Amino acid sequence: MFNNREEELKLVRKIKEGNDEAWKNFVLNYSNLIFSAIRQWCQPYCRKFYHGCPWNISSSSFQGDTCNEVMDMYLFSLEAISKRIVKFRGESRLSTFTIASMKYIKLDYFREKYGRLQIPLVIKKGSKISHDVYKLLCRGKEKEDIAGKLNISLEEVKKMEKEIREKLREKGQEWEHLDGWIALKSEPQPIIIEGDDDIIDVTPPYEDISPEEREISECLIKALEKLSPVQKRLLQLRFQKRLSVGDIASKYLRVLNISNEKQIYKEIDEALTDITKFIKSYYDLKEDVTQEMKKYVKELLEKLMLSDEEKNDLSA
Repeated sequence: MFNNREEELKLVRKIKEGNDEAWKNFVLNYSNLIFSAIRQWCQPYCRKFYHGCPWNISSSSFQGDTCNEVMDMYLFSLEAISKRIVKFRGESRLSTFTIASMKYIKLDYFREKYGRLQIPLVIKKGSKISHDVYKLLCRGKEKEDIAGKLNISLEEVKKMEKEIREKLREKGQEWEHLDGWIALKSEPQPIIIEGDDDIIDVTPPYEDISPEEREISECLIKALEKLSPVQKRLLQLRFQKRLSVGDIASKYLRVLNISNEKQIYKEIDEALTDITKFIKSYYDLKEDVTQEMKKYVKELLEKLMLSDEEKNDLSA
């Protein structure tokens, strides 16, 4: 990016005059900002294109296949900005102007590619109330608000959303008929802090976690809530505080009203079994609970309970 507004205005004047080198200069300096805006829009919601998100494609650390959705929007954004940039008068930084433009460009892109919001055929076959739930979800309404507006229970809303997602996912339409519309309502936009001589992009860092991983983490949290207080405390001591069973026994037996180490092992094993059963029920899995399943749940639980410092160490 450029150091001052005079340089930015000079660049924009050349772009208005049709100078190809000036436009290439803009693309070179502002593409990462555009990718960052796209990522802020789609990444938290996308279930179809999360592998190898190229929002920071110019980075040497980029690996993976290019996401067609992101690249389509990137090219669409460049074309739209090339038309909008003639309105730039230097009243803000060019970066701020670009980000502000992206707020409208994402709407234009999505509507041009997928059309205006309408109930897809696979949802039309459902009940009138499911139509209303679908439309409110697409408008970015929270489930609690939907329940109040439609005078139904929160559990009914959650059940209908799950059924809606399953139907759309079977048709490969979850992004264009649901998550994309939710994303359009999403906030925040990438944040720009402007100083006198510099610009700091403080967009939150890319969250390298798939929607599936996020979903199972939320499922684990719900499962933990159903455990007894003693079981929750034991899991916290074992997997979050990283205490051995011997250490737990020496410090917490009386507090937790547990008689010996054998009972600690038993309570932890029963807790892992209950969490595994909850996950099986959530995903409608028919298989019996096995030691392999419980081992996998244990690994997920350990990852979920990592401290921020430990997470940073793993990503370093």
